[in-house]
Amino acid sequence: MVFTATAQKQTKYYLIPQAALLNGDHACNAQLQLVGGIQKKQWGFGAGLGIDYYKVRTIPLFVDTRFFFGKERQYFSYFNLGYNIASPLLSQQKMPYNAWTPASDVSDFQNGLYTDMGIGCTFNPQAKRRVMLSAGYALKTITEHYNVWPWTALMVPGTRRQDNHQTADYLLNYFSLKLGVSLW
Repeated sequence: MVFTATAQKQTKYYLIPQAALLNGDHACNAQLQLVGGIQKKQWGFGAGLGIDYYKVRTIPLFVDTRFFFGKERQYFSYFNLGYNIASPLLSQQKMPYNAWTPASDVSDFQNGLYTDMGIGCTFNPQAKRRVMLSAGYALKTITEHYNVWPWTALMVPGTRRQDNHQTADYLLNYFSLKLGVSLW
């Protein structure tokens, strides 16, 4: 007597490079991300890394959760939660007012929180390489520390310079439109 059992493979892996257009109360900017993980039935769990140019350049490092639904699981929702690593461009930092001020007086940034959620659609869900389009809402936080020098310290010889430390907390909200390709 012989018994055979067959099981359909329910575990899949996904790797999705994607580009996004970001828009909020600041100018439109871009974002690049690489998201990967494992999909079991309707749920996907993974991690991602990106570079985000909205207001201040940052590097989001996050956990990715996806739920696939619809006929052939062609629709999905996603939620990302993670750490927002500040990596500002030189033009995004507050600079000293004169050439004699030490270079250490440029802005200092602290890392913050990154969240992103949205819904999307997979085109040709049975193909090996699938195009994915999604729309979402994201929030990132960072803190900037910088010094402001009084104008008298710059203009009047012999005036004692006093540090005036300032802090700016950024809570940046924006909408995203992402286009990606699922490679697996």
